[in-house]
Amino acid sequence: MKWEIVKRQTKTGMYISTIKSFEFDKESKGELYDKALKYAEHKNKMSFIKKYYYQVEFNWK
Repeated sequence: MKWEIVKRQTKTGMYISTIKSFEFDKESKGELYDKALKYAEHKNKMSFIKKYYYQVEFNWK
């Protein structure tokens, strides 16, 4: 199972790509979610052109 940082278009919310993945198990689920969320927030702050945004999504594969 993974937490993925995905890049989406701001206007439409359309999926562009997966930027980074964090694999986890039951013990590390919360810790890695916090790490992934910090990474996504940082990417959103660093983006000067607000054409895209980054968010954390769950991938069970």
